[in-house]
Amino acid sequence: MARLELPTREKLDLPGQGAWDHVMGNRGHIGGPFTVLVHSSDLCKRVSDVGAYLRFESALDVGLRTIAVMMTAREFNCRFEWAGWTKQAREAGVAESIIEAIRDRRTPDV
Repeated sequence: MARLELPTREKLDLPGQGAWDHVMGNRGHIGGPFTVLVHSSDLCKRVSDVGAYLRFESALDVGLRTIAVMMTAREFNCRFEWAGWTKQAREAGVAESIIEAIRDRRTPDV
């Protein structure tokens, strides 16, 4: 099966370069699904905006947002997301007992 080449900004068309710049403005790097989404500039910008809102601008406390992402990652066995968000949870002050409970699929002792 053919794979898309990992993009560089210079290899993208003008709309793709605009999407690249948009994601860089929101996230500071191109990675994960954005390596594919950048080939569809409108979709890429919209997904980037939704992600930026949920991650950085939501009314939910950063700890609750982090817990929600971790629970979803654990439910769907997304190891990459779990690993990345575990660090962010600790930085947000989420108790280690809560992180361990989510990891072990049990109700935390709060």
